[in-house]
This record gives sequence, structure tokens and C-alpha cells, in this order.
Amino acid sequence: MAGLGGAPGHGVLGYGMPGVGVPDHPVLDRSGAMRRLELDAESYGQLLALMTVEVAGMLDALTEAWRNGDASAMRLHAHRLKSEAANVGAEEVRFAASRLEQLLRQQDAADGDVPRTAASGDASAAVSHLRTALARLAAVLGP
Repeated sequence: MAGLGGAPGHGVLGYGMPGVGVPDHPVLDRSGAMRRLELDAESYGQLLALMTVEVAGMLDALTEAWRNGDASAMRLHAHRLKSEAANVGAEEVRFAASRLEQLLRQQDAADGDVPRTAASGDASAAVSHLRTALARLAAVLGP
């Protein structure tokens, strides 16, 4: 299963090309998350800082599961990424993690009905999209 280590932000899934790829989602919905969580800007910033540390660990674990071909662990990490992203309003990351989780569930359900190379290609594209979404979030958050 190759393809997880690709460089983020290099046109994955057609970014920058009109009408191609994944629908737009806000990278970070700060005001919505702060309202939903009933947090002030300072508390939200602290939560966001903690989330970025957590996400780095989850991405490492997802990468390791990918290398080991462990779809169950990948699905777990994708689900955790989706939840963490939803908590802080990182909508693009939530969408990408949700898509990966859904593909992995479908792959499990098909269990042999879909050629392994096709399923692996879909998952690889979804992981690339997740990496791109995380890179875009990092760019919004700054140094």
C-alpha cells in the first residue's frame, strides 16, 4: 500500500481546478466552534493547540496502520480524526477523515467483491485528501 507519504497540497483530488475534486468546505469554522462549545477566543485557542498535538499523533498512527495494511486501525484513527476535527470546527479535515472512514467501512463490507487495487487506490486518494486538508488547516493556524 504505497502513496501515504505524498507531499501535501500538490493538486490532490483536483484542488485549484474548477469543477474537479471534492466540494469546498471551510478549513476552520472558529466562530461556529466557539459558539457550539461556549468558549471564548483564548480558551478556544488552547483547545485548538491541544487538538493539533493530538492530530499529529493520530496521523502518525494512521500512517503506521497504512504501512502495516491494518484497515481496522486505519478506520479507528480516521474516526478519531473526524471527531477531533468536528470538536474544533476543522470542517475540511472532518470531511476528509469522514470520507476515509466511510471508504474503509465500504471496503470491509465488500470484503473481496471489489478488486484490492481499486479499493486501495480509493483509500490512497482519501488519505491524500486528508493530508491536504491537514496541511491547509496548518496554513490557516500559522506558526
